[in-house]
Amino acid sequence: MTSDGYQVVNVRGFPGLGHYTRPTVPAAYAPRLGDQVDLVIVAAAEAGQTTACFGLGAFYEIAGPSVVCAGIVVPDDLGHDELGAIGAWAKAHPLDGLKGSVRWSVLTLSDFYDPRSGPFVRRAYSGAGWCIGADLGRVFGLAAEHVGARNRANADSFEVWLPGWGKQHARGRWKRVSPNRPSMRMSSRRVGWHISFGPCANGAGKYVKGSLWRGAFLDVLTVAYALDADRGATLPEHYASLGVAATDIPLTVPVDGHGAAQMAAAVDAVHRFMLAVYGSAPS
Repeated sequence: MTSDGYQVVNVRGFPGLGHYTRPTVPAAYAPRLGDQVDLVIVAAAEAGQTTACFGLGAFYEIAGPSVVCAGIVVPDDLGHDELGAIGAWAKAHPLDGLKGSVRWSVLTLSDFYDPRSGPFVRRAYSGAGWCIGADLGRVFGLAAEHVGARNRANADSFEVWLPGWGKQHARGRWKRVSPNRPSMRMSSRRVGWHISFGPCANGAGKYVKGSLWRGAFLDVLTVAYALDADRGATLPEHYASLGVAATDIPLTVPVDGHGAAQMAAAVDAVHRFMLAVYGSAPS
């Protein structure tokens, strides 16, 4: 505001240091792929079904570029003949691992996600390692025992109960089977998914450096979009920009040896993509 050629300036007084907080210091080192044994997972629905239900999955336990353990995940109610066909494929296709040949294990869905000793809880929760996958919302949605929409401010996200991690109580509510095993929280991004573990009861749960562990989930679709800004690209198209063999993640697979081979190729593609991102992809 001006008056007679003079400018009037309102000056605020010094607010004091009562609400001042010191800026946080960035960590000197951020956890990277290979700092611990991490988990790579993929999943697909069963082919020929009218509704999407879990068909097959595959996983790697990795130490950077090295595969420590590998497995095919099958439905809990898989028939004897189908299980035998997948077991025969697994026996015939070993991998080159850190200490020599690595044989594929064959685990049921409940065994893989077992809240006490399964590979998922051992690596992604108790082990506080990275959990890496493509379209992780679909991976966990196919595996989930129950998925529910959250309310109010979180209406755009979902609560997911993995097999054995929760149980239904009165009035249809789902709760933890153990104070130390939370649900999962999922929300979609522009590309890919944001995944985290939910809270535990009364201070229980996994703690890392004094903070409740919410997981380290990495959706390669989100990483790929951040690198090339191509929102509509398929996964092989994203991979091609980094020189990684163009292998897509199947949406549906037959529950047999052929389907196991498809899932094995898919989990290997996700692993190779992450190695390419970190500059250590195999030739």
